[in-house]
Amino acid sequence: MSSIGRSSNNNRSAGAKAKKLSGYLEFSSWLLTLFAMLTQMSVKFSFPSYNVALGFWGAYCAFSSNGRATFGFITFSFIGIILDIIFCSINGSDTTEFKFCLAMLIICLFIKIYALYYASLFFASIGGASSFEKDENLNESMYDSLVGSLSGSGGYYPPESNNMGNSTSSFVAADDDQRGESSED
Repeated sequence: MSSIGRSSNNNRSAGAKAKKLSGYLEFSSWLLTLFAMLTQMSVKFSFPSYNVALGFWGAYCAFSSNGRATFGFITFSFIGIILDIIFCSINGSDTTEFKFCLAMLIICLFIKIYALYYASLFFASIGGASSFEKDENLNESMYDSLVGSLSGSGGYYPPESNNMGNSTSSFVAADDDQRGESSED
C-alpha cells in the first residue's frame, strides 16, 4: 500500500475520532446546560449562571469544530471550576432550597470536569494549536487574513524600518541632543 493510501486512512480515522469526541462534548455540554438551569431554581440565593453559557458554548464547539472556540471553552471551563469551588466554600445556608441548588452546582462541577476532559481530547484531535492557522476548508484564519490584507495596496502598514521615514540612528541622535550631548564630536 502506498503512503498516500495510509495517509488518507489516518485522516479518516482522525476525523472519526474527532466526530466521536465531539459527540461526548455535545452530550456533556447539554447536560451542563440542564443542571446549570436547575441551579438557578433558587429565588432567595444567587448562584453562578455562567455555567449555562458554558453549556451552550460547548455545544457550539462540538458542532463547529472551531479550534479557537474550543480553546476558549477549555480556558473558561477551567476558570469556572475554580470559581465554583470558591463559591461552594464561601456560601452556605440550611434551607432545603439552597441545599438543592448547591447539589446541582456540585453536579455541574463534575460535569464540567468531564466536559473539560473531552474538550481537551477534541481540541487535540482537530489539530490543537495548529487548528488556529487554517479552518476545515483550508481558508486562512482570521489572523492570517488580517496580515494578508495589510500587504495589499491601500491597507495599513505597520511601522517597519523601511517605511518609517526616519532611521533609528536619527532617533538616537535626537535623544543625545536633548541630554546636551552633541553627536558631531
